[in-house]
Amino acid sequence: MRVDAVIEAVAGCALGPVVVEAVRGYGRQKDHLEFYKGGATEGGFLPKVRIEFRVDGARLDEAVTAIRAGAATGRIGDGKIFVHEVATWA
Repeated sequence: MRVDAVIEAVAGCALGPVVVEAVRGYGRQKDHLEFYKGGATEGGFLPKVRIEFRVDGARLDEAVTAIRAGAATGRIGDGKIFVHEVATWA
């Protein structure tokens, strides 16, 4: 997992706090992998990390490029980037 590399890559783009969560799930590989980094997995779910932060709309492309550069390993599981609009009420 390249959490530190991703956080460093987006440091200049993030507005406010960066949230990092340890999660479990699967992507395209489904439950085909019985071992992950030398250990058995339960129910086909693999350990993953979710990183959340806010970015100003004008810097969105810059942030996505930074995430891709920081997270890329070239292997299955490099991850997904979800972009959501955040509405604020005064």
